[in-house]
Amino acid sequence: MDIIYNPTVLMADAAASITIAFTSVFGSNFTRLMCYCHVERACARRLNGNEDKDSIILDLQIIQLAFSKPLFNLIIELFKSKRSKYQEFINYFVNEWVNQNSLWYEGASFNQSVPSQNNALESTHYVVKNQHTLRQRLALIPYFSNAFKMMKNMSLDRVNVKPFEKDVVVSKELFEIAFTWIFEYKCSINQIINQFNYLVCKNKYKHLLHPFENLVVHSQCDLDFDGLGYLIRKVSMVNLVNNKEEWKKVRVHVNTFPKSIFVHT
Repeated sequence: MDIIYNPTVLMADAAASITIAFTSVFGSNFTRLMCYCHVERACARRLNGNEDKDSIILDLQIIQLAFSKPLFNLIIELFKSKRSKYQEFINYFVNEWVNQNSLWYEGASFNQSVPSQNNALESTHYVVKNQHTLRQRLALIPYFSNAFKMMKNMSLDRVNVKPFEKDVVVSKELFEIAFTWIFEYKCSINQIINQFNYLVCKNKYKHLLHPFENLVVHSQCDLDFDGLGYLIRKVSMVNLVNNKEEWKKVRVHVNTFPKSIFVHT
């Protein structure tokens, strides 16, 4: 079968060997994304014994919500200021997860239309490690024997593959849920930049719309780290498409993480 496969995005942990292997096969014209779950776990190990470990991890989760590179850079500086007393950790964090491996924030993967973590693949790795290699480093001959057996078993397990859905079926019930949500949550909607970009929040947070707009349009913010984190958790940003035929293809930054959604226009 003559298949031309030229992936443009690589999502993995920070292992240099993965990048080198990918480059040797597919070339260097790709975006190297970093799985956020590995970032958090690595930082958690580094923070063992730190009395503020849990709150620092929560800060990292706020940083990960950054929907653009300017916002990521801004919130990193605010984080460094907030946690300045832990300079050893800050030095490690900046070197490892800002200078070397920075593409773990949501905007990096969102703009590529790919997930921000590789947990789906890791679930397969879990089976490989727990049922086949038993988490042991094998010699070459036992490894090949194990690999052939594993490939046979896993191929049989995946005969009936469930394909990914490429389109969304919008039901009447779904429209009803959306309609109810708008009215029950008493949302405020503010148009920004042009007719295809909107900010949405509950009415009680509508005072946050203007600072959020400054953040999106001008990358300006006079808040500290906690204030900025509060802001991006309370306001959602919706980007509509300029094509009525593709009205389902909408992007939105929703409190917890950006995602693709569908709306009725």
